Amino acid sequence: MITDADILVDIDKKDVSAEEIAERMFFVSVFTPFEFVRVRVKETAKGFHIYLWCADVKPSPTDKVVIQLILGSDYRRELFNYLRVCGRERAEKWNVLFATKYDGDGNRISRERTTAKSIQLEEEIFALYRTMSESESESESESEGA
Repeated sequence: MITDADILVDIDKKDVSAEEIAERMFFVSVFTPFEFVRVRVKETAKGFHIYLWCADVKPSPTDKVVIQLILGSDYRRELFNYLRVCGRERAEKWNVLFATKYDGDGNRISRERTTAKSIQLEEEIFALYRTMSESESESESESEGA
């Protein structure tokens, strides 16, 4: 389990578009103070866990829930996270992705892992996001010079 990431996204499907995730990351970066500097993807039985690290500005708990939802995280998980964030007493570890899941009898039913598909998705997401961010920076520079 990765514990120092700022944003934790739980996607419960295998058909994931690197382009869509990168576009959503870029959209968040354009309209908020959060810039993503690192991505890690792990495959699970149902889909993927995506871990993101932000640059200098760190998101508040409410920001985290909103960003995770925008990036396609399981809406049920994010609703419960929102209720935890808005509750009177917030647990220190309210925003978690489990590396291993067990059924009621203690049998392991899922474990996140690094796979060829997760590595490819990770590389594609971050390359696309960087390209979009660099294009935006170049456009801003050109418009400032005009």
